[in-house]
Amino acid sequence: MTVLLRFLEDRRRSSLWWAIGVFGAIFFTMAFYPSVKDQQNLDQVLEDLPPTVQALFGFEAGVPINSAPGYLQLRLFASLLTILLLVLAIATGAAAIGGNEEDGGLELLLSNPVTRARVFISRYIALVCVMAGYAVLLFAGILAVGPLFGALERVKVDGLAVACLGCGLIALLHGSLAFAVGAWTGRRNLALATASAVAAGGYLAQGVLSAADVPEPLRYVSPWYWFLKDNMLAHGPNISAWLPALILSPIVAVAAWPRFRGRDLH
Repeated sequence: MTVLLRFLEDRRRSSLWWAIGVFGAIFFTMAFYPSVKDQQNLDQVLEDLPPTVQALFGFEAGVPINSAPGYLQLRLFASLLTILLLVLAIATGAAAIGGNEEDGGLELLLSNPVTRARVFISRYIALVCVMAGYAVLLFAGILAVGPLFGALERVKVDGLAVACLGCGLIALLHGSLAFAVGAWTGRRNLALATASAVAAGGYLAQGVLSAADVPEPLRYVSPWYWFLKDNMLAHGPNISAWLPALILSPIVAVAAWPRFRGRDLH
């Protein structure tokens, strides 16, 4: 069995439980929508909040929060699903090299006729495959459950597809950071802490920078801003929601290769 397939095989059970959890989150969020769409005062509540909080919630003027695009942006893409995928990506990335090195499995693996380059590349491709699979699951789950509760009214399907792609890529970017830190240091906990801190800091920075009077290019410091600045469910696809993360993710991961190739394993 190849290095890539073995890594995926070892995680098949946890992946199944994660898939059930993600689908459950989609189902219960959709099921709650009928009780929200008739609440006409929700927009006023959000409009009275500070601009920073509005940005954190993914609120956009002109897209009512009781509409399907506004509700799904707030409840799924600006919070629940993106956070779930971030946790999964960071945990998987941290375990790929750093976690395997800490538990002694990496040294055993490399005692076989397997090069470090093959392990490094295969484990990263496995991370990409995991996140791609969950992005597809998001899209399929929303398409399957949404019509049951009228939660796809006025939602642009191509915008939904790109939102799911962007969600997976934002998670992959932070998972790539966890992968790189784990490969660089051989420490899972440090990889988890670093990527989690960057994710939390970026989320807060997105809210502050969106509300502050700063040039728009500075707002792109936060990956969350790329993803949340436009409601793609209402307006359609936006290339900035996915292209920067797609380009940066492998760059972040590969940055750790020179260190991993030359250092002694723990």
